[in-house]
Amino acid sequence: MQRRIHAALESGQWANAKSLAQDLAEAAPEDVNVFLLLGLAEVKCQNFTGALRAYHKAVQIDADNLTTWKKLVFSASKAGEMEWVVKGLEQLVRLDPSDRSHGTRLKDLCFRTGQVDKALQLCKKYGFAKSDANALIRAANQAIKAKKPAAAIALARDDKMMDVDVKRCIDCQRCMDACPENAIA
Repeated sequence: MQRRIHAALESGQWANAKSLAQDLAEAAPEDVNVFLLLGLAEVKCQNFTGALRAYHKAVQIDADNLTTWKKLVFSASKAGEMEWVVKGLEQLVRLDPSDRSHGTRLKDLCFRTGQVDKALQLCKKYGFAKSDANALIRAANQAIKAKKPAAAIALARDDKMMDVDVKRCIDCQRCMDACPENAIA
């Protein structure tokens, strides 16, 4: 049956692949590969909510499957399910701590969704890449927008957190204007 699903996917018969994968999922409800195929078929049919359900089932079967969590995050993002994107990124951080990109994506998502306190905690944990002083400036600006200018200044001061040249951020007039008592001379 999996061969038929693969053949349908390869030949662009997305609906047929989805139908076959659904049938197989009923017959083999504990096979993670079946739910990965179902998720892929759902993605090909542009049904990202269905893909999210399939990948969610797959991670219930195998919670340590890095690939499945990546697919879940992708589908959740496409479906607009930010809660699942956050959960998925948190799991990717747990499963693959050496890949800083997961923590960085999670940090950026938290800033974009207004979870500034959580984002600032993630800043301390993941810091910023040497080449990405602009990310630091964006983070400081997000802290300013969230009316947390002291946090913006703390980003510039916390040398344990990052290893970038923060001169541009330290000189940022918005930080100085918003939090003059904490301005760095």
